[in-house]
Amino acid sequence: MKKRFVALVAALALGASGCAASEVTTSPDRPGDEAPQQARQVAKVGDKITLKGTDENLKVAITVLKPPRTVRSTDGSKPTRKGMRFVGVQLALENVGTAVYDDSLTNGSVLLDAEGQKYNTILVTEIAAGPVVDLVKMAPGKKRKGYLVFEAPKGVRPVTLQIALDSGMAPQTGEWALG
Repeated sequence: MKKRFVALVAALALGASGCAASEVTTSPDRPGDEAPQQARQVAKVGDKITLKGTDENLKVAITVLKPPRTVRSTDGSKPTRKGMRFVGVQLALENVGTAVYDDSLTNGSVLLDAEGQKYNTILVTEIAAGPVVDLVKMAPGKKRKGYLVFEAPKGVRPVTLQIALDSGMAPQTGEWALG
């Protein structure tokens, strides 16, 4: 019985991991752009990338509006350790698909520094810079704007933002160079 259970779990894991190809998209959206991939520029602050979810009808256009900056919490949250700070990145989201987008962006987003070290989002409900986007529920055609908040060491400069829909489980990850 135990051997069959282990075999079943292994088969399910292999089947689930093979369902969708994984892709990192670094090119910004360009209307009517048919240029070869190598000729496209890397997405940066101000650029929009449309990401696909695990549901083929889920598509969300994400634009990084402002580069990362230190932000102050107004909900009483403090960094988890001495020497850390909160870093906010302002985004605009638009549901351009036909399915409702219902997700937590914090689960599928990371900042990277020049050495490739990653910094995760942190649950902060209010910051002085503006509204926070975390739990998002958007009907098709709807828009949201706000900050994703991360925790990073003081003195570390984030250079890349990565976002994947469906709590990071979507087959496509958007990547923006931050400056």
